[in-house]
Amino acid sequence: MIAGEIQGAYQIKVTTSALALLLNSKHSELEKTRVQGHLIKSATGITTRSKAKSTPDQWVMLPLPTKIVALLADALTEIQEQVLAGEDEDSDWEEVQTDVIDNDKEFLSSVSALGKPSYEHLEAMAKVFNEDQDDQYEDDLLYVADPLNQ
Repeated sequence: MIAGEIQGAYQIKVTTSALALLLNSKHSELEKTRVQGHLIKSATGITTRSKAKSTPDQWVMLPLPTKIVALLADALTEIQEQVLAGEDEDSDWEEVQTDVIDNDKEFLSSVSALGKPSYEHLEAMAKVFNEDQDDQYEDDLLYVADPLNQ
């Protein structure tokens, strides 16, 4: 995870933009860098506080680009859920749902076996960020001063 939870539309936008730019750089060192993936669950049953102290958490180690794609995919999914939740229930729900499923299938099928992200992922995420922009930051000084919002 990126130093805890990132909250707020602006912070999420800045963080995901930075991650996408980092990933798009295709720097050779990114693939060499290993980061924590997901927590490996213990098969020993219930973990007490004393047992947790004696056995540290174990994590799956992933290449950094794989983790970045996973974080961006999570952000994309969350944004899509927010967009769907904000739409009127009487709208063409089935059509929207089908589009989301098709987009998810395209996203998953375009990821190579080695976990190397493609440019299409970044374009899809950028498209979602640019859709349905609301004017809630018009009066915010950061909004006016930051080139990400122009």
